[in-house]
Amino acid sequence: MDISIIYKVTRTLVLLGGMSFFVLFAKAENHFSVCTMDINQYGYSSNCSCSRDKRYNPKIGKCIELSISQKQTMFQNILSNLISSIEENESDLSSFNKLQNHLEVLLYKMDEISEIYELDLKKMREIKQGILESQFDLEVCQYESKCDDTVLLKKLSALTSHLQKLIITS
Repeated sequence: MDISIIYKVTRTLVLLGGMSFFVLFAKAENHFSVCTMDINQYGYSSNCSCSRDKRYNPKIGKCIELSISQKQTMFQNILSNLISSIEENESDLSSFNKLQNHLEVLLYKMDEISEIYELDLKKMREIKQGILESQFDLEVCQYESKCDDTVLLKKLSALTSHLQKLIITS
């Protein structure tokens, strides 16, 4: 018998076993997680992906909520990633996409940021609106041949700095 056939059959069986574990795990967590197929000393996968506001605990085999201090660290990382994308100020498509992704993450988390830090909702709405407008203007600017995005990036940088000051003073 050909060794490559044995490998394919064994690999298929292992993958099917992994899929059944994956389905059970996903059902328990109410979201889809990609997990390693190994089993740790506690009887669970040694690592699984979780949504951004959770982390995997290999001892209980579940994604658990981040603590407030962990969320604060995550928010600071989101802001510093955005600021470094703004400061790079490169005009290639990959840099633009990176900046847009950082903006999307920030916009997605802004309500949670205001809740965790107990920020003024009116000021947060104003900042969020300004970021949305800047994001739209940057998107339009990308397709215009003579668009200088320097002013837009300065506005975005000012909004991000304003958000950081709000967080620091909370």
